[in-house]
Amino acid sequence: MTTAPAIGQPLDRVDGRPKVTGSARYSAEIPIPGMAYACVVGSRIAGGRVTDIDASAAQAEEGVLAVLTHRNLPRIAEQPPLIPSLAGTAAPGQTFFPMQDDTVHYAGQHIAIVVADTWERARHAASELRVSYAETPPVVTLEQGREQAYTPERTGTTSGSAAPPRWRRTPDA
Repeated sequence: MTTAPAIGQPLDRVDGRPKVTGSARYSAEIPIPGMAYACVVGSRIAGGRVTDIDASAAQAEEGVLAVLTHRNLPRIAEQPPLIPSLAGTAAPGQTFFPMQDDTVHYAGQHIAIVVADTWERARHAASELRVSYAETPPVVTLEQGREQAYTPERTGTTSGSAAPPRWRRTPDA
């Protein structure tokens, strides 16, 4: 069986005409009975604490199934181990689970999830949340962050100075 080469030739798409005319159905447009929709609410500050979340207006909206926050979500049972790095040891850093406490680590961090029977209702109810914050001033210069800086553990020497480098330049003799 011989076929004509497709390179450089027009190729008809089976779904081309429906997509161009707007009559194509996409997976998001197929109704599923009992489907729930969630809208994630992000922090409006870059650092601090969530002091209060008034969800009464959101919960009173028609179609709202739940408003989830750090106050009513179950806690993570245990921290999973850190993923190994390419060197075979644990990767630097720490594991972070949003919505487990009231601490805000970065702007846009997830602080609530509103679940409703339609996407539009979930979005509208999310806009009804009233969140109060205790904002922490940002650290924007090196001097401001020096006291919180990580000090590496010094090993391999008895004098307390940094470990010697792995290579040394030999002086020209």
